[in-house]
Amino acid sequence: NQKSGYTAVKEQTVGGAVELECAIAESSSLEADDITFSYTGAENMDQNALLESPGVKVVVNGKSKMLTILAVSSSHEGVFKCSTGAEECNFDIQVMAKVESGSPSTFLPSLALLLIAVLHFF
Repeated sequence: NQKSGYTAVKEQTVGGAVELECAIAESSSLEADDITFSYTGAENMDQNALLESPGVKVVVNGKSKMLTILAVSSSHEGVFKCSTGAEECNFDIQVMAKVESGSPSTFLPSLALLLIAVLHFF
């Protein structure tokens, strides 16, 4: 439950999934389709370019929109932004290499991160 200008910094292990969700207040006249995602990092991408990237999908559910990266790689490191124009929230994704622990076949678990930013538009 954050207002515009919010930035979340999250680390994820290579190969793990990341879900970024932005929601509009129920009382707002805006709809989830008014939310757009963009990315600044290894390259700059608008929502259309993100949707064309392999392993990236965007789903609308009610007044929220979720961008999912199925398997994070170093090319995803950077800032993902959800915006309705003047209002925005940022997700700073930092990608970590897998680290061996114990035996060669054991890696740190790659849990999906769910980041939610609620945009309050009146």
